[in-house]
Amino acid sequence: MTTRFPRQLVKQLHPGSCRKTEKAGIYHLRFGTRDLRLIVINQLDPHPRNAPWGLFATDEARWRAAFASYRSRSDIGIHLHNLIDYFRLGEGQMAYTQDDMHRDAREWLKGALSELDPEEVLQCFAPEDRLKGLDPEDRLKGLDPDVVLGRFDPEDRLKGIDPEDRLKGLDPATIEAWLAKQRRNN
Repeated sequence: MTTRFPRQLVKQLHPGSCRKTEKAGIYHLRFGTRDLRLIVINQLDPHPRNAPWGLFATDEARWRAAFASYRSRSDIGIHLHNLIDYFRLGEGQMAYTQDDMHRDAREWLKGALSELDPEEVLQCFAPEDRLKGLDPEDRLKGLDPDVVLGRFDPEDRLKGIDPEDRLKGLDPATIEAWLAKQRRNN
């Protein structure tokens, strides 16, 4: 891997030892008895799949485009993003520990998401993920205290339920005993 095409090196090779491939920035080198692949970062297509490599480009337009399209998928990727923020753009603070890095990443994410509708953002996460890290008291905020504490009127709970569905799961003897009691009282 190199940022610029190594002209001086290629001049020292046998003619025809360096061939372009169909992909921009990728060359096939024959070096003695070895076959090598040469990747020239400054010549790679500006595609999101090449963004991690583009972060190391010396061509400013290329690395800025790569930085804009790079999406980190791991702690290392977040750290790489922070390093570039710090060294290339002169922004942010350098994370010295993994905890610092996670904190900085959360702050960056909050800023990036602040312009979006919170409800829309929450829909991107599963309910279990939304609740992770919350204290039990925070999980219960906004819920009806009577429901949380199990204080409810059984009649209210049964409203709107089909009578047949109410009887499902009851022992037939229990149903017969209730019907016999109703007949006696009427």
